[in-house]
Amino acid sequence: MRQRPSYLSLATSLLLLALTPGCRKASVSLSPSEPRFPVRVGSKFGFVDSAGKLVVIPQFDSATAHSQGLSRTSNGGKIGFVDRDGKSAIPPQFEDAGDFSEDRAWVRLAGKYGFIDRSGRLVVQPQFEQAASFHGGLAAVRLGGRFGFVGPNGEFQINPQFEEAASFSDGLARVLVGGRAGYVNTSGELTISPQFDEAGDFADNRAAIRVGSVWGYIDEKGAIKVSPKFEKAERFSESMAPVRFAGRWGLITQNGDYAVNPQFDDVLGFSHGRCAVRSDALCGFIDKSGLTVIPVRFRSATTFRNGLALVAD
Repeated sequence: MRQRPSYLSLATSLLLLALTPGCRKASVSLSPSEPRFPVRVGSKFGFVDSAGKLVVIPQFDSATAHSQGLSRTSNGGKIGFVDRDGKSAIPPQFEDAGDFSEDRAWVRLAGKYGFIDRSGRLVVQPQFEQAASFHGGLAAVRLGGRFGFVGPNGEFQINPQFEEAASFSDGLARVLVGGRAGYVNTSGELTISPQFDEAGDFADNRAAIRVGSVWGYIDEKGAIKVSPKFEKAERFSESMAPVRFAGRWGLITQNGDYAVNPQFDDVLGFSHGRCAVRSDALCGFIDKSGLTVIPVRFRSATTFRNGLALVAD
């Protein structure tokens, strides 16, 4: 299943939009634990605070949002990590790396994947052909051309046996066996037999599945809860999921009823009760009733995170 971006459209200049009733301008109270947001100025990335003030001068070739207090940054073709003040926590040294999750981040050195802790110490030596982030105490890795799952210290908990494997979500991980998608539990048992042409991750007790050319949804027992009929179907968030029908995007509830009829060029999932939508190349936000709460006027928009969304005016 494709990975949907967390933004609509692409822009070079971004603003922070606060989530406030009636879309009024927010008065933001700052605190030592206030989140930082990566921004690009020219060709370099820095960080702003919730008020949009530049707090880390642009100096990185790339930067991600902080995860477990650390942001993945790059300089000179190498990946490292910085703290919320932009100070180096783990010097740039890796060919590639993922964000921290459950006190581990995958890294690539000399073409092999391993894992580091938040001090930068290699706790699992690079040995895998591929690796994903930890979720539910397990991480998907590939060894000998097959995927399995390891624990925090690199020991296999589920031996390599799958053609593909995704991270655990709601206690289940999507795997590919014989070209068909199914799901395993944390004990490695195939609780939903491989039978789908394509499938997504579980959220809100639902996972999107493709049968032939159409998408629907199953529950955690594998029962069809929303009959396949959509051109595209995405992950549930706050009990609603984006779907595309007849070329237009809308949102459905867990039983498949339309909460917002298909009418948009694109939509993102709900966050903080708001969903970014795109119509005629401009973006805005709707609530769960489909009411426009932030007018469609931005060139791009992201989902809300920590009460703020990035938009381009």
